[in-house]
Formats: sequence, structure tokens, C-alpha cells
Amino acid sequence: MSETQLPEYMKELSDKRLNGGYTLYSAADGSPVRIDAGASAYILKAKSSSGFDKAVKILRKERALEMSSHEKFLQEIKNLVLVSHPNIIKIEQTGSIKLRDHTTLPILLPIKA
Repeated sequence: MSETQLPEYMKELSDKRLNGGYTLYSAADGSPVRIDAGASAYILKAKSSSGFDKAVKILRKERALEMSSHEKFLQEIKNLVLVSHPNIIKIEQTGSIKLRDHTTLPILLPIKA
């Protein structure tokens, strides 16, 4: 798997409707459209029910099984909800899909995905 590809298990999330009416975009190969990734989560492209593009941060499957990573992800969400600052992206929605937690964020910059 190349650095830009998603693992095979992520294909099951394509075209899934998330909490709040967000739907993940699908690439030509059937996997979700990846914006970016970090050590603990993938950032995927989604569309809101009102037609706006959004970023969805989904905890990696292997991290979701680790209690410490899962708890850190939930704590990050709780902390970000409490903060209001122009340099911090505001969380719009939180939820869970296929036993993995996710947050929905606005897309602030143009993306190539």
C-alpha cells in the first residue's frame, strides 16, 4: 500500500451516511476520498446534506482497538468543543461509524482530492 492509499477495510465506509447527514465521497477504486492522514486517524472528504464539502476525521481501525488511542481521540474532541478561537477549526459533528469514532470539520483550503 502506498502512502496515499487507504487500507482495504476503508472501502466499506464509501458512500456511507454519517451522523448529521454527511456522506463520504467515493474514489474511482471504491475507497473514500482521502484528504490527509496522521498516525491515529484519516481525514476523508464528505458532503453535507446541504451540499457543502466537509472533512471527516476517522480514527484508524488499529487505533480504535487501543483503549489509550480511543480515549485520547475522545478527549481531543471534548477539548476542541470547549475552545473558541479563530486559529482553531471548530468541530461541527461527532459520531461513530463501523465502531470508529469520527469528527466532522469544515474544509478551509482547496484540496486536490
